[in-house]
Amino acid sequence: DREDGDEMTSFLSYLPLISVNIVAVSYQLGLGPICWSYAAELYPVDLRAALSGFSNGMVNLYIFLTIKTFPKMQSSMTPWGTYWFYSSMACCAAIFGATLLPETKGKSLAEVSEYFYVCCSWKKEKKG
Repeated sequence: DREDGDEMTSFLSYLPLISVNIVAVSYQLGLGPICWSYAAELYPVDLRAALSGFSNGMVNLYIFLTIKTFPKMQSSMTPWGTYWFYSSMACCAAIFGATLLPETKGKSLAEVSEYFYVCCSWKKEKKG
């Protein structure tokens, strides 16, 4: 019985390291790289630099807010409530990505840029 307790204690001492690695891998397989991969495809060429910088800034702001709000949310909402809140935000982001972002597979960069150029252009039309 004593050995089982020691084994469990040994496992629990590695649990934070295992959890951090799971989070890091999940982030890279999930929503993490979307900002960087889509920025090269989705934004029109004349807006790409500004919008890529904006997207990267928003991702970093999201990470910062998550890190800063987690302890206070955990103490006010309980750990379970905090995890449910963050998981629901991740589900909303996944639904947004699956429903509103266009499929770019098999399309040329010009076709993808054309799709977004119609609604997102800052360029003014010439009169005349």
